[in-house]
Amino acid sequence: MNAEILGHLLVMQAVLVNLPTSLSIFQFVRKGLETFPGITSLRILPLQEGLEIPPETPGRAVVSDAGYSGYCLVAELEPRPAGSKEAGDNYEPYLRNFLNMVQIILEEKNQKRLLQEQNTTLTETIEAKNRLQRELVVQEKIAGLLPLSTIIAHGMNTPLGNIITLGSNVLDRSRDVAKQLETGLTQRQFTAYLDNIQDSLSGLLIDARRATKLVERFQNVLNSSQNVSAKTRFNLHSLVLHTIESLSAQENCDALDFEICLTEDLWITSYPTAISRVLAIFLENVIHHAYPNLRRLHAETSEPLSGLVTVSGGVNSQEGLNLGVQDFGTGIAPDRLENIFDPFVTTALQRGHNGLGLSIAHYIATEHLLGRVEAESLPDPSSPSGHRTRFSLMIPPRSLL
Repeated sequence: MNAEILGHLLVMQAVLVNLPTSLSIFQFVRKGLETFPGITSLRILPLQEGLEIPPETPGRAVVSDAGYSGYCLVAELEPRPAGSKEAGDNYEPYLRNFLNMVQIILEEKNQKRLLQEQNTTLTETIEAKNRLQRELVVQEKIAGLLPLSTIIAHGMNTPLGNIITLGSNVLDRSRDVAKQLETGLTQRQFTAYLDNIQDSLSGLLIDARRATKLVERFQNVLNSSQNVSAKTRFNLHSLVLHTIESLSAQENCDALDFEICLTEDLWITSYPTAISRVLAIFLENVIHHAYPNLRRLHAETSEPLSGLVTVSGGVNSQEGLNLGVQDFGTGIAPDRLENIFDPFVTTALQRGHNGLGLSIAHYIATEHLLGRVEAESLPDPSSPSGHRTRFSLMIPPRSLL
């Protein structure tokens, strides 16, 4: 009898391992065991409830071992006839081992199902995150176009509008002269026509050049953020001096007093073009914004006034390079400092500034030099204006090797 039951259990075991789901396994095992003599039912019970079933009762039960899932399998058997204790009819140990094996398979199937569900959820979450990131990138690009469109529209609108007006005037005057030729054109009328044409064409040429310069300015900004020379060893003092000299032709530059507070024998290994460009942007910001009333005060007082600009810094093994441009001009409002390195932030849009300079400096410092830039504007009683503003470029030691 035991050999027959054991063979039946082995056949069931070979079949159930290939069943796809926990439910199909349990249904298969329950139907298979109910054909056994003496087995009345197969149930899945919570662990505590299952263990409370006494192993030897008028309604006997075979309980599987405790599993990780908190449940156990319980096979209920018919009461054993009185006096029936033959070893050959005692297949309960085989049944217990079989139920333990079934429970292990059920738990493995359940764990596999949970993992698949978690993987599906994780995949959907990642896809949703990637989709959201793509949408945010598109939105940021669109948002970035808005201030750019404003700057281009503001800068190009006036010269292009003047070009259209002047061109229309030339066309209208030419039509008038063509009509006058039919009835007779006097020397005076022809001279007035030529004067008008010359004035219109001169104005048209001026505005066309203004539009061309605006386009060149945007192109230079883009080129300066991309063109970086190879890393090399160079003298920082000489680089600062050459950068200042390259800006000497800019308006207001002759009214400033530049002071270089660097040792002349300071050599570093880095990207000289990138550092020079960041330094030039800092200096241009000072030239155009720090001392706006310097020329007016000089004209009113006829006294030799100058604005002090210092370039200082140094290198050490712990912090790397710290190069700063400091002025004692009007200062920067705290609310401006928060986003001063954002693109298109400028207080001089009406004077043709596009607000891209400091954002380009930030890009070069972080992407090419692997450093950072900072800006601070603090009250300074020792300053003639009562303010002190400093723009700093920091490059870590690992980027100076």
